[in-house]
Amino acid sequence: MHERRLLQQKRRFMKSYSICPCDGRVVDENNEDWSLVKLIRREDKLRSFTLQQNRANEVGALSLSEGPADRHNMWFLPWLPDHVVAMRIPAGGPDLFFTAAINGCSVFFAGNPAWPTVYHAGTGGSINAIKFGKHELAKSSKLIKAAKKENSALFWRQLLYRVDPSTKINGALGEVNKTHYVKDGTVGSFDGAQTTHRADIYEALLREQHPALGISLVIPWASVFGFRTENKWEFFLQENCTVRYRGFATSVPMAISKVWPTPNGEHQLVYQRNEGLVSPTTLSDRVVALTAHGMPVPI
Repeated sequence: MHERRLLQQKRRFMKSYSICPCDGRVVDENNEDWSLVKLIRREDKLRSFTLQQNRANEVGALSLSEGPADRHNMWFLPWLPDHVVAMRIPAGGPDLFFTAAINGCSVFFAGNPAWPTVYHAGTGGSINAIKFGKHELAKSSKLIKAAKKENSALFWRQLLYRVDPSTKINGALGEVNKTHYVKDGTVGSFDGAQTTHRADIYEALLREQHPALGISLVIPWASVFGFRTENKWEFFLQENCTVRYRGFATSVPMAISKVWPTPNGEHQLVYQRNEGLVSPTTLSDRVVALTAHGMPVPI
């Protein structure tokens, strides 16, 4: 049901439901670390998908994972730690795109909107713990400095320029990095933790609208998706948060921004949530929600 509604409603669906993509790693093909892995075969880019309620970290979201073959299809870009994974989306096929879950990763967009190339860059641990050993990147002062300062946005951008120099010269590059969705230097007003400005503002709204809920955490996270309309692709960042309170949790979309193609690669806000949560009336009201529409889920 959710799958069909996503394909039909597109952006309207994404305004209502937080979607958490699967991890979706590339099968290790013995590629050298810090290299570009290109997905060439059509079958490596296409995935069937299903949407089910998430009961893990992103409680209350809809988890996007592999579904029954040839039922609902999408273009899917996986990732591989310590690599840049790339795919060009060809003409024809599904009009839906997702990349694997992001948690500090960067995602880039380049080329022609009719057949764009998308890149997913990330590592499996802390970026300042990266060891280059005898790899030639150990000689790159820009990358070393970025890694030591935990500047993952600069690190992945510079690595992309090295492994695919065309991205530096062929027009505006679209980009999503961790400062856009998980940590942008904002210190939380309520718990002092690293967060984003948008999540901090939304937590203030929640505490104002729901003073009796006893909100304990508002955790930002995101997904990257795209839709094709009239043979042209547009890609978006869905900024979500998981809210924990009084033994319940839920996940809601805080905002959606168009990230590519846009003038000069700047993000364009197309939706911002200005409403609170659907909350239980009493602590004993522990009914498991069947949707992720801002409904509470017992934890």
